[in-house]
Amino acid sequence: MTDILMVLTEKYNRVTITRKEFADELGVSLSTIDKLISNGSILPKLIKLGDSTNATARFNIIEVAQFISKGGLL
Repeated sequence: MTDILMVLTEKYNRVTITRKEFADELGVSLSTIDKLISNGSILPKLIKLGDSTNATARFNIIEVAQFISKGGLL
């Protein structure tokens, strides 16, 4: 997991990534991620930045690295 976290941190240079960036890291489409979120599939916790319906949502980069290291979406 540490190697994956280092690569993601160097690539994005921040502690969260967008849904689109998460989709890109997994090699799936954004619509696939959105369907998985709406179906309640096991994904890293989604962090909404605001209270509105259209608030930006991001994933914590540490949780993304853990998810990928465990073979997420295989």
